[in-house]
Amino acid sequence: LLIILAFSFTGYLLPWDQAAYFATKVGTNIAGEIPVIGPAQQRIMLGGNDLTTVTLSRFFTTHVFLLPLALAGLVGLHLYLFRRATPAGR
Repeated sequence: LLIILAFSFTGYLLPWDQAAYFATKVGTNIAGEIPVIGPAQQRIMLGGNDLTTVTLSRFFTTHVFLLPLALAGLVGLHLYLFRRATPAGR
């Protein structure tokens, strides 16, 4: 579920239009309000202090490379655990 939510969040910015800009601005501001780790998390997500093309590059890389790898890894783990739990011969 969290990976699918991350796909949605990172993919929304990719059209790089006004609606995507402001929606991502709101989303990263919400992430920045988390106690203790929020400000650092927001700077990492934005690639600085403001939403720029660096942010677009980070979101694109996350959306196209990192999240599919994470999803494939979880599917592989699921298949491995399923095969391990299934008794032989059935």
